[in-house]
Amino acid sequence: MLSPGRIKTNMRDWLKGLDEKNIFLRSLIFAGCFFRNAKLGLKTLLGIYSPVERVQIENTTICNANCKMCPRDSMARKKETMSMDMFRTIIDRCSEEGIKCFGMGSFGEPLIDPDFKEKVDYALSLGLSPETVTTNASLLNEELADHILDNFMHIGISLDGFSKEVYEKVDRGLNRDVSYNNVERLLKMRQEKNSKTRITINSVVFKDNYHEKDELLDYFKKRLKKGDVVAFLYAHNWGNSVQIEPAPGIRDLRYRISCGRLWSTLISVAVDGRYGLCCMDHNLKTDLGNVKDLGITDYWHKSSNLKRIRYWHLKGRFDKIDICRNCNYNYFIKQGYEVFDM
Repeated sequence: MLSPGRIKTNMRDWLKGLDEKNIFLRSLIFAGCFFRNAKLGLKTLLGIYSPVERVQIENTTICNANCKMCPRDSMARKKETMSMDMFRTIIDRCSEEGIKCFGMGSFGEPLIDPDFKEKVDYALSLGLSPETVTTNASLLNEELADHILDNFMHIGISLDGFSKEVYEKVDRGLNRDVSYNNVERLLKMRQEKNSKTRITINSVVFKDNYHEKDELLDYFKKRLKKGDVVAFLYAHNWGNSVQIEPAPGIRDLRYRISCGRLWSTLISVAVDGRYGLCCMDHNLKTDLGNVKDLGITDYWHKSSNLKRIRYWHLKGRFDKIDICRNCNYNYFIKQGYEVFDM
């Protein structure tokens, strides 16, 4: 069964394959873009936003890898782990404002945090649900795997290659055997515990590793279960921070659109408490306030800088925002991802 994400990818394949001189096709594309912007514009004008459903917490900016397609080399922020006090502040905000879910991880390896379990336990004590954690699995020992399987609804595992040669060329600094063995143990433990935690294998695809897609998919088809996912995410430029060669045959980017991330139900809080515009803004160049001084709901509804960015996106003036100017993510026709449901 194909997931909605895979269906969307296939639909964009179909659109790209048609003759764009066709008046019907061009009308369809422009109508789609227009009505999308009209809906977002009306919500912005009336101040009607979807409530925040999840806060993604960057519990550390320290990572034990230096992946080839990651913008860590251009990251000027301090490499540090979030203090327990800051984490409690975020969780307290969530609890007070009725936000029930949180995730762990962003521009660092979340399991490198020595207080990972203690932080999760604090959130659990206030009734919050740990929704997802994203890890490269290199530090996923038995104790952490047990804690995640007992508490998290989902774990995303980044594996950007199948063979030892390709994996270690792309996920630089990691050992392929260690990471894959940790994943195998996690799968075995999940079965033994009858845990409901869903697993997504994420693989960022570009020139260096695209040829191993089928091998990686076949490997996990034999090991994952219903509800799990293998997702191939086609590499982007992180707001023009990373330049890598895309996979051969990558489709052209066309019809830039307002970024849905600005109206989504997920927000990000960085290791020092600052609100993050999106994952592309890895250096937090956009000043959006700090969770210590500004509540989550107030930030989402009232931040003047966030409103300004939404406005420029609706106007198509991406050049007005540094991080958005050369971003190659928000396009109507693009190769974004392929998702395979197990």
